[in-house]
Amino acid sequence: MSDLPKKAQIVVIGAGIVGNSLVYHLAKHGWKDIVLLDKGPLPNPGGSTGHASNFIFLVDHSKEMAMITLNSVRQYKELGVFTQSGGIEVARTEERMEELRRRMASSKAWGIES
Repeated sequence: MSDLPKKAQIVVIGAGIVGNSLVYHLAKHGWKDIVLLDKGPLPNPGGSTGHASNFIFLVDHSKEMAMITLNSVRQYKELGVFTQSGGIEVARTEERMEELRRRMASSKAWGIES
């Protein structure tokens, strides 16, 4: 802890996906005096981001959320931390199948390949 500066213009607490994203974007916009803190060891502090499934669903009924997700994938690829994989969703009921059909329709409407 002795390596920490005594003061900083910006201090972000939490080095999960939100904290890291915030610091990344601040730096990209020219901010320099930034400190990122977390209770756990970096780069994997063991918080909720590290325990997540790491599966990204590109399809959402909200166009805004779908575009945010697409932008996130683009950024992960640029940072070299994205691994393309596949997945399968199983509909065990007719209601669930209808929901998957609606999501596919939204996907096509937003121009997302599925």
